[in-house]
Amino acid sequence: MNIVLDDGAIESGEKFEGDEKTAELSMALGVLHKLMEEEHGAYLYITKEGDTVELVARDVVGDARTAPLVFSMNKEHVLQSEQYGVYPFKVGVVLNLPTPRQIKEFFDARQ
Repeated sequence: MNIVLDDGAIESGEKFEGDEKTAELSMALGVLHKLMEEEHGAYLYITKEGDTVELVARDVVGDARTAPLVFSMNKEHVLQSEQYGVYPFKVGVVLNLPTPRQIKEFFDARQ
């Protein structure tokens, strides 16, 4: 079954290959993500398959050096690592991201 979604998670009009429940979940997560951004700004993030502490720090927060801070703020969502130094997140959980003030305090404390 091909389902067309326009939830921000995939490009508008792009076909989603998968079952109906997966499509509904994808759409719901996309809507939830948009609502969270509107209400809370960009300090929350919903994880997707393949997200790790390091990737979120680098790609979402914008600085890979914040990985220890991202980890400490969200350790209850980190899965056991099968590879040394890689800390994957559970899929579909809401992470708390550090604010600019928390990032500044984090770097100030490390000096």
